Amino acid sequence: MLELLGEGWSRHLDTDERISFGRGGSGVDVAIADDARLHRHCGTIVATADGWEIHNTGRWLRIRVVSLDRSGSDHLSPGQMLRVPWSAARIEVQAGPHRHRFTARLEAGIPDAPPATVEPGDAHTAAAVRVDRSSGYFRALVALCEAQLLDPSSTAVATDLQIALRLNRSGTEQRRLSGKSVERRLDACRRRFGLKDANEHGQSAGLERSDARRQLVEVALLTATVTATDLAVLQPDG
Repeated sequence: MLELLGEGWSRHLDTDERISFGRGGSGVDVAIADDARLHRHCGTIVATADGWEIHNTGRWLRIRVVSLDRSGSDHLSPGQMLRVPWSAARIEVQAGPHRHRFTARLEAGIPDAPPATVEPGDAHTAAAVRVDRSSGYFRALVALCEAQLLDPSSTAVATDLQIALRLNRSGTEQRRLSGKSVERRLDACRRRFGLKDANEHGQSAGLERSDARRQLVEVALLTATVTATDLAVLQPDG
């Protein structure tokens, strides 16, 4: 048996059972959040003979599966399927600044299940954030995400100065950038994602998260705002 537990809901899957999740609507079993940036049908979970699997049925949002048993996580791009190697995990879908999540926990006695069949994702999901892919702030964001785009297992996060050097060498900038210029560009990205912390007066000095840069990379990749194809903007003819 596979137990799924979210905010205000729970489900149990036995043999031959599967469940779809997302924003909800006709044909979707569980609505994990009322958020227009979520696909109506984000994914499907299936109980199998030796565990469980998850399918990403969305059009652009990635799904993250984080182990609750031990250290480990995996990402699914649209169309991908994962046979989850953990008996307990947290499923996360990033929508703008909000991360919607629920947990799955495997119990003994799950019999065999046939392969999953899933429906296409929702064609009317709102984009997490609108970006101008010809802008300087977007090039800075792509440069920030470059290490993870080239190697998904990388944990490297570039500094403002490293990004400035990368962009200056790329030949894409009209003038030489400084680390301060890059900082302003990334601040603009955080504001677009709603990740800028501010007090009651709208001021953010001293309130930024210590891992704000890593968080920005994670949100940009999980929402597919930045993908591997965007590396072209770091080329002079991009």
